[in-house]
Parts: sequence; structure tokens; C-alpha cells
Amino acid sequence: MDLLLSSPILPPKRAAVLLLAALAQENSCNAVAIDRCNGVRALVDTLRCSTPAGEEQSTVLVAALTTLTRIAEDCPASRDEVRLHGGIHLIAGILQAWSNSADIAGEAAACLGALATDNVENQVVIGEQGAVQLLISAAEDSYGCRHPQLGFLSVLHRISTLHTANRERIENLKGEAFLQMVLQMGQPAKKRHHGVGVVCPGDLFSAFVIGFLSYHALRELCAHVCSVVSFKR
Repeated sequence: MDLLLSSPILPPKRAAVLLLAALAQENSCNAVAIDRCNGVRALVDTLRCSTPAGEEQSTVLVAALTTLTRIAEDCPASRDEVRLHGGIHLIAGILQAWSNSADIAGEAAACLGALATDNVENQVVIGEQGAVQLLISAAEDSYGCRHPQLGFLSVLHRISTLHTANRERIENLKGEAFLQMVLQMGQPAKKRHHGVGVVCPGDLFSAFVIGFLSYHALRELCAHVCSVVSFKR
């Protein structure tokens, strides 16, 4: 941790971030220890160099985001600390700047979801940073990839549980039906064994999500084609 906080040289800093990510993975005690050693501030500082700049930088960003997510899940008080150090602004910026990278966009979204859990102040800031639109766009862009798409929709649910303005943003952007679909993401899914010929409720819901987003994408495409044709006339 001292290396991450004090070293002005990038290679040791990057190595320290990767090491912290390995220590925090599936280990709540280590995540708590990193938080107590000013790890949140150090990790947020690593996010400030978030301009897409190659595979090495993307690896460091994924490591920093996953570690912050782990800390936020295990240390509720750290969620406020991330916000106070400007972390939410940086994470929303990463979600936008790295929208073409499924891995980084997914990790950034997951981090926002962890920070928003049971924290209305963070949900307010997340909404103010334009994350609702970014998450909706990410869900639409991940069409055909079930798990990433459901992940983005789940984060939309988590950032709107305590903050009505975010629910209103979702409804204004995509309509009431889409909002209701997002709100359903919070309903616990029961694990069941399904035999041959039995349709899994989770698969039905996934199909509904894909169909809904495809419908809106098709509408936008048709509108664009009509505008092009009208322009040529």
C-alpha cells in the first residue's frame, strides 16, 4: 500500500494495483484491510489516468475497479469515501470513455452498482453524472450477450432503488415498460431444476429484455432510414 501511495513511478504503482486486486479477490478480510490502509483514496487516484491507452492501462483499470467494487461490497462506509474523493465522477467517465471495451465497461458498471447499494447520496451523484444514459446505452450495445446485458440492467436497478429521480430518468429515456423491466431486476430469482421441454423463467425474462431492446433499436434504425430517404428527395 505504501508503494501505491508514495511511488511517483508508474510501473511500481501498476504492480501494486494488480497485487491489491489479487489480495482482495474472494477475500473479505483483505478487502477490509485495504480499506483501512487508505486504499480507497489510492485506488481512486489510479482511475484519474483513465484515457484509453493500450492493454497495460486497461489491465490496471480493471484491477482498480474490481478492487474498489470488492471494498464497497464489504465496507459500506467506503462507499461514501469513494464519492468524497471524486471516484463516482471518474468511474462514470471510464464507463463512457471505454464504452467499446466490454470488460472495462462492465467492471465500471459493477463498481457503480456496488457504490449505489443502500446509499442514496451515491445514487444521486451517479444520476447527476449521466450514468443512467450510459448504462442504458451499454445494455443496448451488449445486445446478444445475455450476461453483460443483464448486468447493466441490474446496475440500473441498484442505482434507482432509493432515488426517484433516477427512475424518472429511465422512464423519460426508454418509457414506462422499460422502467418496470428494470425494477423487476430486484426480485429474487429462485434456483430450480428444469427438465426437457420446461421453459426457465430466467430465460423468458432474458428473451423479453433482448426483444424489447431490439424493438427500440429497430425503431431508431427505421427512423434514420426514413430521414435519409426524405433528405435525398
